Amino acid sequence: MTFQKKTDLLDMYRTLYDIRTEGMPTSLRLFFLIGVAAVLIGGLLLVSWKGGRRLPVKEARLLLVGSAFALFGSLFLVLSVGSMIFSGPRADKIFAQKLFRVVEGFPLNYHPMPKEGHDEEKFEIQGISFHYSDYDTRFGYDNAASHGGVIHPGNYYRITYYPDQDSLEAGGPAILKIEIKDSVSVRPK
Repeated sequence: MTFQKKTDLLDMYRTLYDIRTEGMPTSLRLFFLIGVAAVLIGGLLLVSWKGGRRLPVKEARLLLVGSAFALFGSLFLVLSVGSMIFSGPRADKIFAQKLFRVVEGFPLNYHPMPKEGHDEEKFEIQGISFHYSDYDTRFGYDNAASHGGVIHPGNYYRITYYPDQDSLEAGGPAILKIEIKDSVSVRPK
């Protein structure tokens, strides 16, 4: 008696990242925390100023440093919160108007970002170059593998991207969705 082993492979994709369901991007979390810390430090320095018309040098420095911290902290907060507010509707518009493109394949010419930073993670799929860093505030995916990102050489991915980044960003295509290919063995009934 012989048994025939019949197996069908179905190609399944598992979503690793989707801009529509992710929370605040890594880079924006960093900017937001820096902004909060700077505003708090600046506020504490300004509160410690005793006031008065004529400022001794020490108090003038305290006032100047406190104001600078508060100003730059506020700027960081406005930029990070503004990016968060506008990235959701921007992604919705791209998907609704079908302005995105999709590529599939293995990452080629993969260049990981070092854990210390000072570089970008880079790779290509079907001739489309992607690059990003945890320290940039670009629209789209920005999490390098050295900081817990999902792109690794040797895996087969389907990437949904927006090809027309703003000229000011000059960041190349924005990654909107990352899916990894899983082969699932299914036996017929």
